[in-house]
Amino acid sequence: MSLLFHVANVINSSQVNIPQPKADADTIKHGLTVLYQIVGALAFLLILIAALRYVINGGDPNKVTEAKRMIAYTLVGVAVIVLAATIVGYVLGA
Repeated sequence: MSLLFHVANVINSSQVNIPQPKADADTIKHGLTVLYQIVGALAFLLILIAALRYVINGGDPNKVTEAKRMIAYTLVGVAVIVLAATIVGYVLGA
């Protein structure tokens, strides 16, 4: 850990020009909105693929179970993303 502090002190004392990102709340909200749209599109695509696999399974019970599991996992993932978006929105709004 002391090596990390030493490197940080060397960087601070030298004329190293490290870019500093300017991320205000609006920039973060915009980035997260784009991320949520991408995740939503992927979730829709996964549910669509799972539904097609459910319909076109050829009567195989293993494929039906796999398709149901894929839909359930996708919905759980969407619920987690919605919860995360709610928490982040609350934190950024506070």
